[in-house]
Amino acid sequence: MVNLTQLKHLDLSHNKFSGTLPSDQLWNLKNLKFVDLGHNQLTGPILQSFDYMFNLTQLEYLDLSSNSLNGTLPSQLWSLKNLEILDLSHNWLTGPILQSFASMFNLTRLEYLDLSSNSLNGTLPSQLWSLKNLEILYLSHNQLTGPILQSFASMFNLTRLKHLDLSHNKFSGTLPSQLWSLKNLEILDLSHNWLTGPILQSFASMFNLTRLEYVDLSSNSLNGTLHLHCGVSRI
Repeated sequence: MVNLTQLKHLDLSHNKFSGTLPSDQLWNLKNLKFVDLGHNQLTGPILQSFDYMFNLTQLEYLDLSSNSLNGTLPSQLWSLKNLEILDLSHNWLTGPILQSFASMFNLTRLEYLDLSSNSLNGTLPSQLWSLKNLEILYLSHNQLTGPILQSFASMFNLTRLKHLDLSHNKFSGTLPSQLWSLKNLEILDLSHNWLTGPILQSFASMFNLTRLEYVDLSSNSLNGTLHLHCGVSRI
């Protein structure tokens, strides 16, 4: 593989490749823009696999979803400044998400981030809200915790966000008012958390979300009466 120095697009998804990622060979292909190894049987510590990843300065698309990669998120990910799509969902990734995202602000072009169905834990990192081009954010089915209000403190920066799924975690507290400043939001799923408080107060400024099509707040501990302030097509 080391001879394929001009390779830009690599798609080996939906096969039965097993074993660890060939890090030394793969990450030396410096012209790669697209890598899809999703839906295979890859295993091993993801951190070790990414040792040479900083070489891929042109990479825009990375999909390693639906494998059995384990360990903590590698810091090398955040050196890929041209990355637009990142999907590591449906693996066995663990560790505090806050620590993993320490240098995430470098990914200024990131539009799609899916880390769902792993075992990431801890509170949401503030670095998330510096990703101003982010349109899709899926963090469902992890073990994320903490007051959701605190986690969303700077969320108003994500003006392009369309899909937000934080379901099946352990977020607590009342719904943050910052949610209603996301005017391009189309899908919102906060179901299966530990959210509390009067739903009426939480929805006071919901009329701003004129593009909202789907809201799921089921399986929480929200209370009170509900008055819809916008044309949500499904709730």
